[in-house]
Amino acid sequence: MPSVAAVPVDLAVKVLKKYIAHFTNEFPPWKSEIWKKIANDPELEGKWSIGSVRTNVREDRRGILSEARRQCGISVNIISNKKSNVNENCDISEESDEDCDEDDLNEESDSENDDIYKNECFTVEISRDLWNEIRNPEPLAYKGRKYIGFKPKGWTNEVSNAFWKQHHLKCAFVFKRGRITENGRNYATISGRCRAKNCQNPVKGIIKDCPGEVGPVYIKMFCRDTRFVKHEDVKRPLNGTERLKVQAELLKTRASAWRKAKAKDNIDPGDTGSPFVYDSNTLHQAKKEASNKKLGIKTDDTRDMILAIRNMNVDPSYVNSILAIGDTPFYVFYATPTQFQAYSEYQRTHRQYSCICIDATGGVAKKLIDSRGDKTGYIFLYEIVINFDGTSVAVYQMLSEVHDTSFIAFWLSRWVQKVKLPSQAVSDGSKALLNAMSIAFNNKTLKEYINFCFEALIAGTNKRPNTFIRLDTAHFIHSVSKWKCFESALSKIVKTFFIRCMALIVDCRVLKQLEEIFILMLIVANTEFEDSIIAVDNNCMTPLDARKRLEGFISDRNIKVAESDLDEPDVDDKILLDKLSNFDTDHLGWSVSILTWVDNLSRKANTIIFTGSNLNSFRVRGLYDRLLEKIKEFPIFTNICTPETMSRGTSCFIEGDFKDLKLNLEQQVKLPTTILKFLKLHIPELLGGICIFRAKVNKFIVDNQFKDDMNECEHGKWFENWKGLGKEKTARSAWTAYENPTKEENEKNDNDALFVNSESTNNDSSISHDHDYSIKLENLDNVSSSTQITEISPNENHNDDNKKNVNITTDLPSIEVNNDCLLKAVEEINKNKMDNKKETKYFQNYPEVKLQNNLVNEKVKKIFVLNNGNLSGSVSFSKQNWIVYNTCPFDTIVQVLFHSALEHPNFHEFLTQSNIPVFKFLTDFMNSGPSKKIYEKRLSLLHPLYIGTNDGKLQKISDKGSKSSVLCQTINCQDNIINLWKTLLQEVPGVLEEMTCSNPGCGYSYTKILPVLFVNHNVIIKKGFSSLEKALDFHAKIFNVSCSLCKSGKQTRRYTPKECIFIELDIRGSSKESSGRTCTLSELPAKITLKAHNKDAIYIDLCYRLSGVAAYDVGHYFAYCRKISGSWKKFNDLKVKPEFVSPSTRLQPHGVFYVLEPQ
Repeated sequence: MPSVAAVPVDLAVKVLKKYIAHFTNEFPPWKSEIWKKIANDPELEGKWSIGSVRTNVREDRRGILSEARRQCGISVNIISNKKSNVNENCDISEESDEDCDEDDLNEESDSENDDIYKNECFTVEISRDLWNEIRNPEPLAYKGRKYIGFKPKGWTNEVSNAFWKQHHLKCAFVFKRGRITENGRNYATISGRCRAKNCQNPVKGIIKDCPGEVGPVYIKMFCRDTRFVKHEDVKRPLNGTERLKVQAELLKTRASAWRKAKAKDNIDPGDTGSPFVYDSNTLHQAKKEASNKKLGIKTDDTRDMILAIRNMNVDPSYVNSILAIGDTPFYVFYATPTQFQAYSEYQRTHRQYSCICIDATGGVAKKLIDSRGDKTGYIFLYEIVINFDGTSVAVYQMLSEVHDTSFIAFWLSRWVQKVKLPSQAVSDGSKALLNAMSIAFNNKTLKEYINFCFEALIAGTNKRPNTFIRLDTAHFIHSVSKWKCFESALSKIVKTFFIRCMALIVDCRVLKQLEEIFILMLIVANTEFEDSIIAVDNNCMTPLDARKRLEGFISDRNIKVAESDLDEPDVDDKILLDKLSNFDTDHLGWSVSILTWVDNLSRKANTIIFTGSNLNSFRVRGLYDRLLEKIKEFPIFTNICTPETMSRGTSCFIEGDFKDLKLNLEQQVKLPTTILKFLKLHIPELLGGICIFRAKVNKFIVDNQFKDDMNECEHGKWFENWKGLGKEKTARSAWTAYENPTKEENEKNDNDALFVNSESTNNDSSISHDHDYSIKLENLDNVSSSTQITEISPNENHNDDNKKNVNITTDLPSIEVNNDCLLKAVEEINKNKMDNKKETKYFQNYPEVKLQNNLVNEKVKKIFVLNNGNLSGSVSFSKQNWIVYNTCPFDTIVQVLFHSALEHPNFHEFLTQSNIPVFKFLTDFMNSGPSKKIYEKRLSLLHPLYIGTNDGKLQKISDKGSKSSVLCQTINCQDNIINLWKTLLQEVPGVLEEMTCSNPGCGYSYTKILPVLFVNHNVIIKKGFSSLEKALDFHAKIFNVSCSLCKSGKQTRRYTPKECIFIELDIRGSSKESSGRTCTLSELPAKITLKAHNKDAIYIDLCYRLSGVAAYDVGHYFAYCRKISGSWKKFNDLKVKPEFVSPSTRLQPHGVFYVLEPQ
């Protein structure tokens, strides 16, 4: 049987009814006298202590408070949570323990509790400054008498803190009394006890004599010594001035950081804890109280969140910011007037370049209890964000528990009523968001929008939607990588290959390009045998041919379509044009024309006229159907249907905005927080972001307007006035209407419509009148049928004469720009952004794809980096085991040549057709990657060069396959890379030197191969590495050189540059310098031009592109290789993988390698 309660429910309710006036709304303060009165009530007969009363009533145990209120006719909606002292909708501060410091005075004589003096005595030193702070010079009144004592709510913390720091007792002392008796036995006495329930260590402090006016004050504290006994880890109550101090500190940092800093000052080695290092819950609660106070949030606000949010509109700090609010379901639409003005200015300057991004995030706002007493669903924050030259700002927001298409479209439609539509809108892969955007901006569902774009593309019209709906590229590629069909791929190489193919499709700007790539992908993904023959139009190809063509596209991302294919529509196009006139759709809403187009593409990829026998390693089951399903949506993830000025869709700036928002808010509150607090924190941050954004736009306007009009700014020609409402002449009247809407406007309610039609929209001239708090949501299912979108600008005068509906088929040439200069500047910014954008992995040139795909059957992705002989282990050569040390010069040469062959097809062809041993080694390396056989071949090349320079020492190394050791010969290949280049590539002419003598009797002539070219070091030293071409001082022909043989004739020397040149660059001012000069990668010329004679003896310019650099650092060589795109990779044979490096990387070059560009 459970124990019987000390106070029955009926008795507790009866007693509470006597004091019910104190519990009609808020709870009394913690130290209120009412708790003591209830505990001392005669009917309770002392059965409950003050703490028990407080706990039972505040937590409404056994429903005693609810029953007392019910019997007294009081109804209060208070949600309790007994598991936590902090309720989700309540900000009431509670201490978890019943005890706390009191500053009471009583008439207890000094003779009481004399036994305590038998305990240990600890002397606590109080500095004079601290003593003056805690001592109260004014007498305190208590029970009709006046006492000289200590300052309330401060002295207990200071005394206990000093006691802890000087003696480190484990007790958490709380003090009940403290008084000063100038004429008593002791000058001052304080008393208290340990807060731990199992300890209750009493403590008494005395100051025997008056401390005077100078010097420290010493308090003798009598209590048990608990430093060396087992003790609970309890904390002192965080109250009084200490709580205020801690709260101020917590507003500037996080609770965890505060605890660490406090522990550093309070916990010494050997301590098991500190009463002053408060737990996280106490600190979070204190921080919550402080932030609530700072934001003006009261306890009542948490009980009716909807009312509190509605009241924000009358707060000067948030006036006109709450646009609409609902309870069941819960939602809040909010935006400040300055956000509308900022978007208006952005739209005015950007026009066809304007772009918004829409996305949602969670984790910022807690669920709340609605009016029905139920918890809401997860609350997400939705934002519309714009970006200008790297600066992002949100212009419209929503908090909502509803996340479907209809509701998001409803939210967007409210914004559309007040602004001009953007040129494009980008979102991630959420179909609800994309569909809602299409409905709100174009009055079409997403499928209808895709059908419209495709039909306009096929028909060749210049019709375009109001707003282009774009899918974020990064999210799209990520979603492709998660397709389940790739689980059946033979290797990860296959998956990566098809993802890169999808990246090619994303970058297509011509439909013929997309069709070609897509057909090739279908052939590779769905054909069983790689040597089967498929008839595509008038051509025949195998899956292997299709794969190699795709590899070529991936290598240089240069997709060329024959002009005849662009100009002459084929039979399938004519069929599509015939179907366009019907405007039919299937049962899923797809246009018949787009379905016919997809069927035509799939038919071309499946016309097999010969079935082969070699299995296709790149066949992926299920990928064929997935591609056919996804390609129908190409208007939203490719650039085919958009103007050329638009780049790929990206929502990266809204992701950055969400990240910054959460980081900033987490410095102030713990996320997720209550909705009211989030709004009061978010809106001021939005205003700050708007100020930065507007300042940047204003500077842009000032910097780019016509010089002749610099003095016309005051007439508002280039700027909107500070209220953002157009010209100066109409600003005053417009702003008056903006701030003082008519009574009729304020009373206007649009409860029965989700989308306001053009007539009602054009009569809206203010933002504040539209703050609707009771919008009904019964008609959400009829969103698409009732939508009528109208362009509304904050600068327009919305009279009936100006009514105008937006047409979904606005022609491209109809866009008018008032300020050509600003528009050109915006165009230049967008162009620079597209040119300088750092491409991600799948959108970069990737010539290695050909090599990786050849290794697909090995099921291991190889990295084409030679390991240094110090790491690659022993290799077999001439029936002996060898260890090859310091192969970095050779490895560097190979990596430079390898990368150049991948990037330059002409050089690759030259390399593969050559019989030079190092080129044959390189071809084998490209075919198989690093392997044991490759390292054996490396040794076969290096052994003849270095065996005579080594002493052939033997060395034992452990065999990886067994525990035994292997005796190996050693060879050291350390060398200067210039010497090694001359040796390995002595038959590869960088420049061919030809000499003839003018003396017929001499007949002396020769042809000489120059594998390495040298420069004038002095030119480099004086003018830097950027003057490389001048320092080379190359001449195609040199006349009148005295013949060294006959002494009478004159020699003529001709220099002919070949496919590649290697230039020595170990620049030193003198032989005494221990190291060469350094430079950055960007200082080396990307191209150099050399003169040469053609077959007709006419001078021509040969252009060479920088492909690689051999760098040196502390006895080690490594390679920097430059891609055609301009990015750099560092190949270090002591590391497993290459790494991308910045052009600003500083290095010590010993040689640079240039490859001839095709003429």
